[in-house]
Amino acid sequence: MYRVLIVDDEKYTVDGLYEMLHEIDHIELDIYKAYSAKQALQWLDRTKIDIVLCDIQMPGMNGLELQRVINAHWPYCKIIFLTGINDFNTSQAAFRGGSVDYILKTEGDEEIVKALEKTVASLSEHFRNEQILLKAAEQLSAAIPALQKEFLTSLLENEEAALRLKQEDFDQAYIPLSAGMPVVIVLGRVDRFSPHLNTSERTIQLYAIRNIAKEYLSGLQLAAVILDEARFAWFIQPEEAGEEPDRARCIRFIHGTMESIQRTCRELLQLPVSLILGDSFAAWPNVALTFKHLEKLLIVGMGHGGEMLLTTQTPDKAPAGAEPARTKPDLRGKPFYPETLHALLAQEQEKDFLRVVDDYIGMDKVLSYNHHDYLEAYYGMSTTFLSYINQWELAGRIAGDIDVDKLMNLQAHPSKEEALTYLRFAAKVLFKQKKDEQAQRTNKVIDQINQYLMSNLGKDLSLARLSEVAYLNPSYLSRLYKQHTGINLSEAIIDLKIAKARELLANPVYKIHEIGAMLGFENAGYFTRFFKKNMGMAPQEFRDRGNR
Repeated sequence: MYRVLIVDDEKYTVDGLYEMLHEIDHIELDIYKAYSAKQALQWLDRTKIDIVLCDIQMPGMNGLELQRVINAHWPYCKIIFLTGINDFNTSQAAFRGGSVDYILKTEGDEEIVKALEKTVASLSEHFRNEQILLKAAEQLSAAIPALQKEFLTSLLENEEAALRLKQEDFDQAYIPLSAGMPVVIVLGRVDRFSPHLNTSERTIQLYAIRNIAKEYLSGLQLAAVILDEARFAWFIQPEEAGEEPDRARCIRFIHGTMESIQRTCRELLQLPVSLILGDSFAAWPNVALTFKHLEKLLIVGMGHGGEMLLTTQTPDKAPAGAEPARTKPDLRGKPFYPETLHALLAQEQEKDFLRVVDDYIGMDKVLSYNHHDYLEAYYGMSTTFLSYINQWELAGRIAGDIDVDKLMNLQAHPSKEEALTYLRFAAKVLFKQKKDEQAQRTNKVIDQINQYLMSNLGKDLSLARLSEVAYLNPSYLSRLYKQHTGINLSEAIIDLKIAKARELLANPVYKIHEIGAMLGFENAGYFTRFFKKNMGMAPQEFRDRGNR
């Protein structure tokens, strides 16, 4: 979905373009309108806009001045100038400012649609560059220094490390961050790799994701760390040079840019990526708590658990004495990594999860273990399960399925076969619990949106407004709604407005223009065209026939 903003001081022009663009079926558009540059800036402060369709001659701030502001804050936003001025110097100024097209109003709707199609194509192609993967492969040969990874990971896992933080720590690790400024933490996950990729190729993909993020966030400082085979974290700060940054504007830019990063990963790398981030900057002592909060949200998930793009409130303070997660040692040469199980559970990779269980404590393995090794193998696995249950407060919810006392007592199982069967059963229960919780959270959001739609049919139902109601990224909300209900949000709004219009038309006390106003249409003509397109007849004809 591409977000388009129409800006013109002529109301008739804006409304006409708004209706015309809604008729486009082959490009999924989310369309907004502004009758001045001031209103346009309000929208740009509120949500990420991909394309601005703008007049040049406007009172107050003209289109060229607006272009400079947009370029400063949303550098990947494309601008199409639609103007009545056929002047070479003006058009040259527009192109020098970065506009992608310059159309005279006399050229008609067809040229506007062509320009929009061309601009959408340029947005999609911007990052289709083989150099991204080539650069990632080169960086893999150098790798992230072990010291750098260890340092960033320690900040995520233990707030005590942040309390002792000094600028020289960043400088010595060649990390371009400031110890004196707060930071935005982003937790990311590749939801699904192509099955034919080996470990090295997957790592290249993770570096490529980082490079895409650095490209989009080029005006900010970004440090990245790969946490495991699928997860990564980003630390983002404004650049220190110059005046004090507008943090609220910076947060809006970061939030809006995440959907572009996610889309580019999907289109260029064919990778579905989930991104979770806070709604504000976090002080360094609070980074560990913020990260744990993001981890929980990533694992709990929403929808089908894939390509999530969620924003959550940043916790206020970190608890005292938090300790980093620890990795168990190898057993008989077989490495056992609890975080691997956590990652697979978060990715809903049940088959891979059970494969790891079998690799570590499957019957073909435990038959070769002596008794003490077998005890360590079983309790290493069951303790990992218990840690997960405690970490995400699942004890009460799985009490009827998993007997924790039995899970933690090897003697409760008459044989090794039954012990392994119980571990696999417990794993399946955890997966089911996760999916059930995701469904509940998703149902709650969808119900909230549906209730809002039904109660506010005549008000602002833009994707930007609905995303504020649900506290979700606009693009992710749109995908989540379609994924859950089978129809687009725009289709749901149309269906609700048509149903309400039919109901109101059955009551002769309401005039046609009054019904249109009640449903959010600015004039009777627009309402009539909308109703006729969806019902095959005008509202008055529908009323005269006595339809319901």
